[in-house]
Amino acid sequence: MNSICTQPESSKDNISFIKEIQMMMFGLGDSPTPLLTTASVIEEIVLRQLVCIITQAVEVADSRGVEGIYPQDILFILRKDVHKLQRMISYIGFKEMKKNLTSSLGEDDMTRLEDLVPLTPDPSKSKRKEICLQFLLSIGINLEEVTTVDSVKMERLRMADYRTQMMSQKSFEDYNVSRRATFLGAKLNNGRFLDWLRLLAPDCPVHKLKSFSVEMLLYLAKETVAQLVDLALLLRRDASVSPLDPYSRAHRTTLSFETFGTSQRQLEGSPPITPGEVREVLRRYYSTQLHPWGTFTCNLDTAVFNKILAC
Repeated sequence: MNSICTQPESSKDNISFIKEIQMMMFGLGDSPTPLLTTASVIEEIVLRQLVCIITQAVEVADSRGVEGIYPQDILFILRKDVHKLQRMISYIGFKEMKKNLTSSLGEDDMTRLEDLVPLTPDPSKSKRKEICLQFLLSIGINLEEVTTVDSVKMERLRMADYRTQMMSQKSFEDYNVSRRATFLGAKLNNGRFLDWLRLLAPDCPVHKLKSFSVEMLLYLAKETVAQLVDLALLLRRDASVSPLDPYSRAHRTTLSFETFGTSQRQLEGSPPITPGEVREVLRRYYSTQLHPWGTFTCNLDTAVFNKILAC
C-alpha cells in the first residue's frame, strides 16, 4: 500500500478532510482553534482505521460467499461493542429520518416548526435501522435488552453541557456548527469521501462498498476522531492529577472561549490538543488494553503504528 503521507502532484487530486476534522475536534471537546498538525495526524489515523475496517469486512463477506461489502459485514465486525452499535444504529435511524423529511419539503417551504412535527418520521421505524436490528438478532445480539449505561456517550454529553454553559451566543453558534461537522459532503453526498479513500489508499477495495455500508463508515470515521479526542483529554486530565489531592482527577478543565481567534493563539485556558498527545494516546493504547473508553474497531499494523509515532 502506498504511503498516505505522499502528497499528490496535482492540486485537483489533493483531497483532504483536515478542515472538517478541525471543526469536529472543536465540537468534540478540543479548543476552538485546533492545531492543523494535530488534525493532519488524526486524518492519517482515521484513514488507516477505515482501511482496516474495509479489509476485515472483505474477509467477512468472502466467508459468507457474497460479492461486495454489505452492512451485515460491518455490523459483524462491531458485534463485541454493543454501545458503539447502539450509537451507530441510532445515527442511521435519524439520518434516514432527516433524508425523508427534507425530500418531502421544497426549498421554499417556510412551514413553521410546529407544523413540521406531524410530518417528522419516527426514527424507530427506520427501514435501515430495522435491517440492522434484525441481523443482530440473528447472531444473538438484542440491543433492546442492553441495560448497561453507555459511559462514553454520557461523558460526551456531560462535557458538551459543561462547555456550553460558559459560552457566549456567538461562541455557541460556532460550537453548534462544529458539532454537526462530518465527513459527509454537501447535499449529503459521499462522493468526496470515497474519492479520498481511493486516492490515499489505492489498494483498498473501496469499489466493493455498498451505499448503506458507506454511511456506516462515515459514522465510524467521525467516531474515531471522537475517540482520539476523548483519550487525549483523558490523558491531559491524568497529567494534571496531584498525588496530594485525591479529588484532582475529577476536576474539569475550564476553557476560556473569548480569548480564542483565527489571528490570536489562546492566552488563557487550556491549549489545543497537540500531535504529541495524540501519539501518546496511541502509544498507551498499544501498550495496554486496560482503559475505560473501549477499543478501536481493529488494530493497526505495527509498522503503520510506528510510522505514525515517528511523524
